[in-house]
Amino acid sequence: MKLPIRYKEGLPTTMELTFEGSVAFVTGAARGQGRSHALSLANSGVSVVLVDLCESLPTVPYSLSTRGDLEETAALIKAAGVDVLPIVADVRRLNSMEAAVEQAVATFGRIDYLVANAGIWSNGGSTQTIPKSTWDEMIDVNLTGVWHSLKAVVPHMVKAKRGRIVATCSSVVRHTDPNTAHYSAAKSGVFSLVKSVAIEQAHLGITANAVSPSNVGTDMILNDEIYGLYRPDLDKPTFEDAQSAYASVHAMGIPFIQPNDVSNAVSFLLSDQSKFITGIELPVTFGRTGGI
Repeated sequence: MKLPIRYKEGLPTTMELTFEGSVAFVTGAARGQGRSHALSLANSGVSVVLVDLCESLPTVPYSLSTRGDLEETAALIKAAGVDVLPIVADVRRLNSMEAAVEQAVATFGRIDYLVANAGIWSNGGSTQTIPKSTWDEMIDVNLTGVWHSLKAVVPHMVKAKRGRIVATCSSVVRHTDPNTAHYSAAKSGVFSLVKSVAIEQAHLGITANAVSPSNVGTDMILNDEIYGLYRPDLDKPTFEDAQSAYASVHAMGIPFIQPNDVSNAVSFLLSDQSKFITGIELPVTFGRTGGI
């Protein structure tokens, strides 16, 4: 029997990883989806490295996380009975991410899981009117930040010949919304990046996937700026005003889901149940039907 050309004797055809006793590196972990992903893993016995910038950015129309948020998340992880390492670091800076990874490896000796979750949203205007500073900050955080995380973490996974990666994309990889070309471009780039890593590291059994949620009930979509995007017919729309518009783009008729709903998908992609799944974008969109 002639073996498939890509099969090489002695190389792993899969990688067994159990959550208990493993180590996860989670970016954007101080609150929101990142906190939820970190807690979900901690409750499964995974030690967690929490990474966050813990300061706001000038082009983002809502307050970002604080050091207090990071400390609160760390306390919740400790309460789950596993080890935790909170680190203030900037995904926009490669040297910052490399230093965070080195600190994590020095503390735990390994990184088994990378959840590249750090991200921002802003209303950029049209492709012709978006300020360069708004474009640059979006790409720096949402796309380059994921590349920096991968560039810092993956060499340790390659050395260990094990690892699983999940990056946070968005439902905009399948559609787009008005005034968010910079966000859509960044998130679509993340998926392309994930597919490249999946192919590059498949021979080691290292998997790389993306999760793409639609609206999630965090500060990213619960702010005055995005209410106006969903309800341009009103001068100063409120949370209540936006609910029907949020729901209208989802076939299930609900406005948004909770972070733990996304964490369930992330945990699946990190688990042995998905050990033969790599290079995919898993939509958690409750029937997203298109742009606003």
